[in-house]
Amino acid sequence: MSRYLKAGLALLLTLVCGTGAAQAVADRPEALVYHRLSVSLEPTAQTIEVEDRLSIPAAWLGKKELVFSLHPELRLEANPAVEALPQAGPLARYRLRLPAGQDHITLRYGGRLYNGTPAAGTVSAQGVFLSRQSHWFPVFGDEWLGFDMRVRLPAGWRAISQGTGRFRQRQSHWQEDHPQDDIYLVAGPYGLRQKTVSGIRVQLFTRDDDPELARRYFKATEKYLRLYKQLLGPYPYRKFAIVENFWETGFGMPSFTLLGPRVMRFPFILDSSLPHEILHNWWGNGVYVDYQRGNWAEGLTAYLADHLIQQRRGQGAAYRRSLLQKYRDYVSHQRDFPLAQFTSRHDAASEAVGYGKGAMFFHMLRQQLGDELFFRGLRKFYRQWRFRSAGFDDLRAAWEEVSGRGLKNEFEQWVYRRGAPQLRLGPTRQHRTEHAWQLDFELKQTQPGPAYRLRVPLRVQFAQDRKPLHSSVLLDASQQHFSLALPAAARLLQIDPGFDLFRRLDGAEIPPALSQGFGAEHVLVVLPRQAETSRLRAWLRLARQWQARGNGQWQILFDDEIQRLPGDRNIWLLGWNNRFRSKVLENLAKHLQITPQGFTLQGQTFQRDTHSLVVASRSQQADAPTVLWVSAGPEAAIAGLARKLPHYRKYSYLVFAGTAPDNRLKGQWPVTDGPLTHRFAP
Repeated sequence: MSRYLKAGLALLLTLVCGTGAAQAVADRPEALVYHRLSVSLEPTAQTIEVEDRLSIPAAWLGKKELVFSLHPELRLEANPAVEALPQAGPLARYRLRLPAGQDHITLRYGGRLYNGTPAAGTVSAQGVFLSRQSHWFPVFGDEWLGFDMRVRLPAGWRAISQGTGRFRQRQSHWQEDHPQDDIYLVAGPYGLRQKTVSGIRVQLFTRDDDPELARRYFKATEKYLRLYKQLLGPYPYRKFAIVENFWETGFGMPSFTLLGPRVMRFPFILDSSLPHEILHNWWGNGVYVDYQRGNWAEGLTAYLADHLIQQRRGQGAAYRRSLLQKYRDYVSHQRDFPLAQFTSRHDAASEAVGYGKGAMFFHMLRQQLGDELFFRGLRKFYRQWRFRSAGFDDLRAAWEEVSGRGLKNEFEQWVYRRGAPQLRLGPTRQHRTEHAWQLDFELKQTQPGPAYRLRVPLRVQFAQDRKPLHSSVLLDASQQHFSLALPAAARLLQIDPGFDLFRRLDGAEIPPALSQGFGAEHVLVVLPRQAETSRLRAWLRLARQWQARGNGQWQILFDDEIQRLPGDRNIWLLGWNNRFRSKVLENLAKHLQITPQGFTLQGQTFQRDTHSLVVASRSQQADAPTVLWVSAGPEAAIAGLARKLPHYRKYSYLVFAGTAPDNRLKGQWPVTDGPLTHRFAP
């Protein structure tokens, strides 16, 4: 499911739903408009011609009139049953009156479709991309769709859509009878390789034949189709296609994914984006999202794809910490909102709630229910709601039925309540009893508002060679005392050591990282006055680019305009000769050494004139700001750093080489004990 496309669709539908013709039909599969489409594409001329024989659902036939919208550049052939309406907004609108007893109509239309933003819909010599957002077919509102589509194309071209396809010379034929919320039409000069896996046709559409690429995609797709079939139930479509797009994307549509030419050749995509988009065929394109009740599919997909893969590699806790770090760094109180209000990702804050909080919520439910009940509930939910729209409450009903437990409290506090708990460990001590040891400690919830009801995990490590004790306590008050009987003296108490709870982290629990520079409410950028004129201009362009894209308030100053760095905001220091760089070096003395020729980091030495360095630092003081230093070797590398660094947000340090520049080293500083850890004296 394309998050980008869903957001655009929601905006456009507000322009055409006022008639009531097709409102409230999303949960009624019988209200399905079936399109029999004959399409002719002329990519070099950027034109499309369509004959569309629409079958109108019986539920609509009693209405006096129906209103549909169409792209304004598409000329509709005169039809006595169709009347043009005054254009309201960017779309052409028409009134449809069917003669009594008639349940179908044939519409013919065509024109030039080209948009400088391809995702908005375009027909061009580079490729074709059309969706509901572009209104290339008549749209009545939020109706369900089915279609039989035949597309005529130039020689050597193929078209791709949902469902099952057949190809003849200069013609592609696609059919999908399951209820859909869109009709996609993607086309280009594609070669095709395909393989059948467990009855599912796996297809690879690329512009240049690449047998090795096909082998890798077939192997990875087979692995994940088998995995999710075992966990969730049968794959809902007859094919899964990997399609090379003509611009860089990572879209997921029903039964296919649309990847950019560079994106699809990154080796990590096979175990990151690919399983994520495969899984969306269960969540989002198999069971649809009722957006008025919140988008649950992104969080569930992130949890069962991105998180599950990292968990199987032994990196589950690190992945969960990164989700919580994003929430802390990007979601201030002003930017926060309940999970039930999430529809699509439009910035880092909405991603941290919709994907991050959503994934953590499903993780906590899995911890509470156990794997058997968690996945049995998902399989039940999938069977019940396949090709229908569902909301969070429908998920809750499925889990309650299979478990026999009431989950209203869990959904109320995580789905419908804004914010997150904040935990702090209070007075902690241990003493010897007659037969063993006793550990006493207090836990506090310090967030504003009522206390959450939390099952808090903990781990106790012992001085002897004993296995750690893993346990949990129920915290449902703002402050609570707990006692644990121990078999021996404790060496270390850790609260939520695996980051299994969704909560707002303390700054001491996470390393300083670029995300704190990009996500803060208030940011200061300090430019080096002593830099060469051309280099200073390049730094200023970088600062203004980030300022324009930032969500907070960004201030740009020269290093001779301030006497000292403020302590109330995160700070970017730009340039090798920035006079405040010593503030960074003081905090990183154990990790980073500067020489006249370059620098040494993590045991590796790099030359200053050929390598760029990016580091994040923070002093040991409570609530200290993060200070980030960016230095560029070649001046030409600054433009590349401006583009690339927002994609490396989770890292504490980075080294790049050359003018592109290309990453050579990346990582996070180690984290010492935070406020939820207590070390006992020997």
